[in-house]
Amino acid sequence: EVYAKEEALASAIKLKNEKTKLQDAIQIEVKAKEEALKSVIRLKNDNIRLQNALQNEAKAKNEAIHKLDLETKSLTECKKEATQLQNTLEAESKEKEMAVHNLE
Repeated sequence: EVYAKEEALASAIKLKNEKTKLQDAIQIEVKAKEEALKSVIRLKNDNIRLQNALQNEAKAKNEAIHKLDLETKSLTECKKEATQLQNTLEAESKEKEMAVHNLE
Protein backbone atom coordinates (compact mmCIF):
# COMPACT_ATOMS: atom_id res chain seq x y z
CA GLU A 1 0.00 0.00 0.00
CA VAL A 2 2.86 2.38 0.79
CA TYR A 3 4.38 1.49 -2.55
CA ALA A 4 1.12 2.27 -4.33
CA LYS A 5 0.91 5.65 -2.56
CA GLU A 6 4.51 6.45 -3.53
CA GLU A 7 3.76 5.48 -7.13
CA ALA A 8 0.62 7.64 -7.12
CA LEU A 9 2.58 10.55 -5.62
CA ALA A 10 5.37 10.16 -8.16
CA SER A 11 2.80 10.01 -10.94
CA ALA A 12 1.05 13.11 -9.58
CA ILE A 13 4.39 15.00 -9.38
CA LYS A 14 5.20 13.91 -12.93
CA LEU A 15 1.79 15.12 -14.15
CA LYS A 16 2.21 18.41 -12.30
CA ASN A 17 5.64 18.92 -13.92
CA GLU A 18 4.20 18.17 -17.35
CA LYS A 19 1.34 20.58 -16.68
CA THR A 20 3.85 23.29 -15.68
CA LYS A 21 5.88 22.65 -18.84
CA LEU A 22 2.72 22.91 -20.97
CA GLN A 23 1.68 26.12 -19.22
CA ASP A 24 5.16 27.59 -19.80
CA ALA A 25 5.00 26.56 -23.47
CA ILE A 26 1.53 28.13 -23.78
CA GLN A 27 2.77 31.37 -22.18
CA ILE A 28 5.70 31.48 -24.61
CA GLU A 29 3.33 30.92 -27.53
CA VAL A 30 0.92 33.61 -26.26
CA LYS A 31 3.79 36.10 -25.90
CA ALA A 32 5.01 35.25 -29.40
CA LYS A 33 1.51 35.80 -30.80
CA GLU A 34 1.20 39.10 -28.91
CA GLU A 35 4.51 40.27 -30.39
CA ALA A 36 3.40 39.17 -33.86
CA LEU A 37 0.16 41.10 -33.41
CA LYS A 38 2.06 44.20 -32.28
CA SER A 39 4.25 43.86 -35.36
CA VAL A 40 1.22 43.57 -37.63
CA ILE A 41 -0.31 46.67 -36.01
CA ARG A 42 2.96 48.61 -36.50
CA LEU A 43 3.08 47.52 -40.14
CA LYS A 44 -0.54 48.53 -40.64
CA ASN A 45 0.13 51.94 -39.11
CA ASP A 46 3.24 52.35 -41.27
CA ASN A 47 1.14 51.45 -44.31
CA ILE A 48 -1.49 54.04 -43.38
CA ARG A 49 1.22 56.71 -42.96
CA LEU A 50 2.70 55.78 -46.35
CA GLN A 51 -0.71 55.92 -48.02
CA ASN A 52 -1.35 59.34 -46.49
CA ALA A 53 2.05 60.56 -47.67
CA LEU A 54 1.35 59.26 -51.19
CA GLN A 55 -2.06 60.94 -51.22
CA ASN A 56 -0.52 64.22 -50.05
CA GLU A 57 2.17 63.95 -52.72
CA ALA A 58 -0.42 63.24 -55.41
CA LYS A 59 -2.49 66.21 -54.23
CA ALA A 60 0.56 68.48 -54.31
CA LYS A 61 1.43 67.29 -57.82
CA ASN A 62 -2.13 67.88 -59.02
CA GLU A 63 -2.07 71.38 -57.53
CA ALA A 64 1.26 72.08 -59.23
CA ILE A 65 -0.11 70.83 -62.56
CA HIS A 66 -3.18 73.05 -62.15
CA LYS A 67 -0.96 76.04 -61.36
CA LEU A 68 1.19 75.32 -64.42
CA ASP A 69 -1.94 75.08 -66.57
CA LEU A 70 -3.08 78.48 -65.32
CA GLU A 71 0.36 79.97 -65.95
CA THR A 72 0.42 78.46 -69.44
CA LYS A 73 -2.99 79.98 -70.22
CA SER A 74 -1.79 83.33 -68.88
CA LEU A 75 1.37 83.17 -70.99
CA THR A 76 -0.69 82.23 -74.05
CA GLU A 77 -2.90 85.28 -73.47
CA CYS A 78 0.18 87.50 -73.04
CA LYS A 79 1.62 86.15 -76.28
CA LYS A 80 -1.67 86.89 -78.09
CA GLU A 81 -1.68 90.44 -76.71
CA ALA A 82 1.98 90.93 -77.66
CA THR A 83 1.28 89.71 -81.20
CA GLN A 84 -1.71 92.06 -81.47
CA LEU A 85 0.39 94.98 -80.21
CA GLN A 86 3.17 94.12 -82.64
CA ASN A 87 0.68 93.99 -85.51
CA THR A 88 -0.80 97.31 -84.41
CA LEU A 89 2.66 98.90 -84.20
CA GLU A 90 3.61 97.55 -87.61
CA ALA A 91 0.37 98.89 -89.06
CA GLU A 92 0.91 102.31 -87.48
CA SER A 93 4.50 102.33 -88.69
CA LYS A 94 3.34 101.55 -92.24
CA GLU A 95 0.72 104.33 -91.99
CA LYS A 96 3.40 106.81 -90.89
CA GLU A 97 5.70 105.70 -93.69
CA MET A 98 2.85 106.19 -96.16
CA ALA A 99 2.08 109.60 -94.68
CA VAL A 100 5.72 110.63 -94.92
CA HIS A 101 5.89 109.28 -98.47
CA ASN A 102 2.73 111.19 -99.40
CA LEU A 103 4.17 114.38 -97.92
CA GLU A 104 7.25 114.09 -100.04
